[in-house]
Amino acid sequence: MKKFFLLLCFPLFTLSANATHIIGGEMSYVCLGNDSYEITLKLYRDCYNAQAPYDNPAYLTIFNSSGIIVESLSILFPGSDTLSVQTNCAAIVPYVCAEQAIYKDTVTLPPLAGGYTLVYQRCCRSSIIENILDPLNTGMSVMATIPDPSLATCNNSPVFINNPPFAFCIGVPINYDHSAVDPDGDSLVYELCPGVSGATSFDPMPLYPDPPPYADVTYVSPYSGDYPFSTYPALAIDPQTGMLSGTPSTVGIFSLAVCVKEYRNGNLLGTHRRELAQVYTISGGANPTGVNGIVLGDVNIYPNPANESVVIDASNTGTIIEAIKICNTVGQEVKSFIPVAGEKLITADTHDMPAGMYIVQVETQNGTVHQPLMVVR
Repeated sequence: MKKFFLLLCFPLFTLSANATHIIGGEMSYVCLGNDSYEITLKLYRDCYNAQAPYDNPAYLTIFNSSGIIVESLSILFPGSDTLSVQTNCAAIVPYVCAEQAIYKDTVTLPPLAGGYTLVYQRCCRSSIIENILDPLNTGMSVMATIPDPSLATCNNSPVFINNPPFAFCIGVPINYDHSAVDPDGDSLVYELCPGVSGATSFDPMPLYPDPPPYADVTYVSPYSGDYPFSTYPALAIDPQTGMLSGTPSTVGIFSLAVCVKEYRNGNLLGTHRRELAQVYTISGGANPTGVNGIVLGDVNIYPNPANESVVIDASNTGTIIEAIKICNTVGQEVKSFIPVAGEKLITADTHDMPAGMYIVQVETQNGTVHQPLMVVR
């Protein structure tokens, strides 16, 4: 198991075991054809302060547009891995550890007027969160939407490219790439958004949650979904690129949510939300979680969708290609290539790759670009 930690200028906190270990989540899906969908639920856990384990199983409920339950999934704990990167933002221990579990299941959902809403709920949040009122009694809803078939059939949701940030440094500009890829080529619009409540301290892991919609969390003034912590300039996300910017000005622990809205032909298909219930702003050093967005020109991938092989054409990047990797949607490397000197047109064999969505990562001496790839069978 790969482990790396964030060194932070905070005293150690002892947290309640009532699910305060879950510090974020997001849900996505891939259409496999024949009305079959692979559902991915990513849950983030405080693996340093937490006292409680991941849910085993995790309960995922599927509602129709009338709020009636049409399917309920019970997904066994798949194991976990740690996230984040070491930072020089602090000179002293203690530190915090962020861990990820990726729950997956496949479900058959025939086209249905109004579509489907997929829901996972967990309560509650940690008492150390400063921008939410009564966090110990505020749960979280992690959701995904399969749209009405009149808008899209066999739709695939967007997927965030990079692991989430869990710490930023005071006085250092944020330059974090919070972009996503969409295998259908749908238009994506990014925004800071409110967290969503769900479940209660009386029923922290509901087997059958109430139907949506769910209330936004209640923020402590002056904070809100689009002003989650103190920054100057203000925290902002570019609606077209997903680049998160701003300069934190106050030490604290806050909740942060980012939404990417998926549009096709001017119609909203759904909103993919990544909610982080515990983000640290800390003093000193350089930005620990910045991922620079670099414009290197076009990387063309064809055919896409691919079957037996795919051509990766990096001839327009204007820089030296050091490596090409194909990863699945949970960041695991599936294939990798080291081009010969000057080579920028590479044919990759995909005949042995399962159908689904992948991310092609082109690494150069100046940075990295990503492109989505769909493999069909």
